[in-house]
Amino acid sequence: MNEERALFSWLGRHPVVLGVVLGVLGILLVVVGVLGLSSADSEAASVRALRGDPANTVQATMVGSVTRVTETSGAGSRRTSYCPEYAYSALDGARHTIVDYGSCEASEKSLTIATIDVLVDPDHPAMAYIDERYAPDGGRPTIFSWVMLVAGVGLVAAAPFVAVRGVRKRAGMR
Repeated sequence: MNEERALFSWLGRHPVVLGVVLGVLGILLVVVGVLGLSSADSEAASVRALRGDPANTVQATMVGSVTRVTETSGAGSRRTSYCPEYAYSALDGARHTIVDYGSCEASEKSLTIATIDVLVDPDHPAMAYIDERYAPDGGRPTIFSWVMLVAGVGLVAAAPFVAVRGVRKRAGMR
């Protein structure tokens, strides 16, 4: 705790360093946001291309579930959920499976046996997308990526003002 206070106190006395740290952090957040958006766009383009040919859509039937354990707090409490696993036969005749992590339930008994549409890449049959997970245009950028991008731009924009204000404050100017 005292080390954190010492660091913040030191940064308060060195506003240019604080401005540089905020600027670098902002640039890193912008990079994370841009990479996330480009990844989502790439996946959306793949889904759009697969939707263009009805032969790429196959039926998949639920064959079981996959147990997913996630931590819900730093105190070590965990939450177990069950995600449906579907099997499909690709164009090459091989049987593949895909897990629908977007439809997990707290109880395995809550999962209902269902058949869903799966988009299968004919060049890579093990690469598949659950069709209903995507908007009609083929995808959506993640909220996380947008938040990182906006926060990064904000930090980059604020960094020079923080540094200049700190220097002026130390010099006794307003």
